[in-house]
Amino acid sequence: MRNKRSKAAAALLAAAMMGGTLIGCSNGGGNDAAAGNGGGDGGSGKEVTLKILHNWNGSGTGDVDPTPVAKAIEEKTGVKVKMDYTKGSEVEKVNQIFATQDLPDIYTGPAWGGELDGIIKAAKEDQLVDISGKLDKYPNLAKAIAKENVPPALYDKAIGAFGDKKYMMYQNQPSTDKDAMDWLYGFYVRKDIAEKVGIDPQSVKTKDDMYNFLKKIKDAGLKESGMPVFPLGGFSNGWAVGIGNTMFYGSDYVDKGDGTLEHVFFTKPYEEYTLYYRKLISEGLLDPETFTQTDPIAQEKIKQGRIAVLAAHLPAIIDASKDYVKAHPGSDYVPVGPLERAGAEPDRPVDLAPGKQAFISSL
Repeated sequence: MRNKRSKAAAALLAAAMMGGTLIGCSNGGGNDAAAGNGGGDGGSGKEVTLKILHNWNGSGTGDVDPTPVAKAIEEKTGVKVKMDYTKGSEVEKVNQIFATQDLPDIYTGPAWGGELDGIIKAAKEDQLVDISGKLDKYPNLAKAIAKENVPPALYDKAIGAFGDKKYMMYQNQPSTDKDAMDWLYGFYVRKDIAEKVGIDPQSVKTKDDMYNFLKKIKDAGLKESGMPVFPLGGFSNGWAVGIGNTMFYGSDYVDKGDGTLEHVFFTKPYEEYTLYYRKLISEGLLDPETFTQTDPIAQEKIKQGRIAVLAAHLPAIIDASKDYVKAHPGSDYVPVGPLERAGAEPDRPVDLAPGKQAFISSL
């Protein structure tokens, strides 16, 4: 929070870059632009370095060198950026930075739960920078947070909730609609384990196939470092083991045919879905800690090679398993299925869920 007013424009410039849009300054950009237009230290030409927290668990660059990206931002804005990534709960991270006042200059992160509540609370307490007075210099950013371009619930709760003041940017940068939605979510199995139990992962199509596949893995009695290998597991708080729900129902709301809708929670398919997962747990086919474990614990199990089948999107699985795969060639995760989808013909393309929304906020 130190010098939050003097860094506001510099933060906005860098935030624009992080949001996926290159912003040119009125006098041509570069170091002079960053300093002369508020991006530097009051026009003194001093070097400005901004710390950016990307509060998305598992979003670190991994083996990818981010230096070229940081260099491009510096060349365009005259601002150096230092990235920090969250490992663990996003909500806890938000609470921590404001409780300790160990704050970044720019915050980016998802807005699907309690983390957004923490950012809104900070705005109400005047802990964020109001960027409304600078948006006229960046019409593309102003357009991005116009009411008609933001989902109504998010606009009413966050971006448009403070009258004329604006504390957050709506970040939505994928190049195509498909890029925004297709995260390659699914079940992935270690290739070496599938070979050991003698089952082709692509042959697993139905919920019964999946059950038998997991049971075959358990019956193999596999161990890593003297500890048992769980047939199925996930990341923190059960993410994303529950994606098997699509084998039981295809929508959260069911058309009853009389002009009304019923939430799937009250239907027989949801009951069958629940009982299926309870059976997996009771028979030792699903890690019993899956729904309560923290991310560090989940990551440790994966690094130890103790999860045979993982449920999540592919980038998270690759990042979490890379150390084990490097030490054990041939143990990389490969897709299971494709699995049946309730109410869908086998040749119907996969329905891609809406992409994750995220916000950029200047602190």
